[in-house]
Amino acid sequence: DITIIPANSPQAKGRIEVTFRLFQDRLIKELRLAGARTYDEANMFLTERFLPWYNAKYTHTVESVYMPLPEEKNLDLIFCVKRQRTVKNDYTISFQGQIIQIPPSDKKLNLTRRRVEVCLLEDNKVFVLYEGKVIAQTALSKDNQNLGKETKIEDLLNKRQYVIIQPKKKPKTVHVPSLNHPWRRAMAKHLQLKQRKQIRAEIKAQKEIEKMFGGLITFVH
Repeated sequence: DITIIPANSPQAKGRIEVTFRLFQDRLIKELRLAGARTYDEANMFLTERFLPWYNAKYTHTVESVYMPLPEEKNLDLIFCVKRQRTVKNDYTISFQGQIIQIPPSDKKLNLTRRRVEVCLLEDNKVFVLYEGKVIAQTALSKDNQNLGKETKIEDLLNKRQYVIIQPKKKPKTVHVPSLNHPWRRAMAKHLQLKQRKQIRAEIKAQKEIEKMFGGLITFVH
């Protein structure tokens, strides 16, 4: 199995961090010492001088950990389209509108009503597997209508483009109270009280001024 080993500590990231620092720090200084002033000169120095020196000094040969593919593994039967089918009483299955006959086997297997796996390869070859073993092999006809429909659908899906749709912002609705709304009545009452207080204050101020000057005073607006 292929697993990912994450580097969750500074110690585990040490090697890659040292490499990053070398390319971000020393390479810049080496370019300055080499007199590289353009992109072409920098690329030429990198490929012809710096990388050969780096590979010769820091590259280590290790033994490959890749394992050879086991003989019993067939990649064509792994990277393919797989479907499940049920074997009928006459040892046939239906796949993509085509009847596939399962031939008799040396092993005495009763496949009636058993579930089998159908593998469709890229070249339209079909393999029927039961418990991981091939029990039938055929190929779909070139004029298979179901296969043609799936091919057209796949071509259309490959041509589609993904567009990011921004959600539409709903406009803010401004609510205008009606003429007989309680808020309007309360506001009108508040204005009336405010006007009455203002009138009373003006009358009170006028009386005090008349008392001070001993006569009737008329305000001219």
